[in-house]
Amino acid sequence: MRASIALLIFLILNIGYASNNSSIIALVNDSFISSQSIERYLSKSSSFDDKMAVIDHQIDIILQLEKVDELDINPTQYDINEAITELASSNEITVEQLQAYPDYPFLLAEIINYLSIIYLQQYITADLQFNFTKDEISNNCNIIKAQKIKQIK
Repeated sequence: MRASIALLIFLILNIGYASNNSSIIALVNDSFISSQSIERYLSKSSSFDDKMAVIDHQIDIILQLEKVDELDINPTQYDINEAITELASSNEITVEQLQAYPDYPFLLAEIINYLSIIYLQQYITADLQFNFTKDEISNNCNIIKAQKIKQIK
């Protein structure tokens, strides 16, 4: 599936149809990704692989948001307001100034999507329990150390 999408995207990007703001880059179930919706991310990508990573990431987001809708997991208005307040504070502006921003509706949608995905992750991992013994942890750490894999903090 991803290979056929990659081929389609390769053709679109190389032929130049993606320069049109209404170009559909990928179909994901009943949703689509337009060149306009990811234009700012694609413009920061220099290589084809980077652009493919952006599109893959967008596909993953759409699939996660579909699961959010399916499970009816939505952020509360309180959490949305808190995120808006925190965003305004971190940018040293008031909430009213943030809301006056011309792209505020898109920003609000991104906040809601981000919180929805966090809620989905919490929902999925809520009942996870790891029951590793100290010996299992130690053995796995020794295996990693023997492979000389560097860890970056």
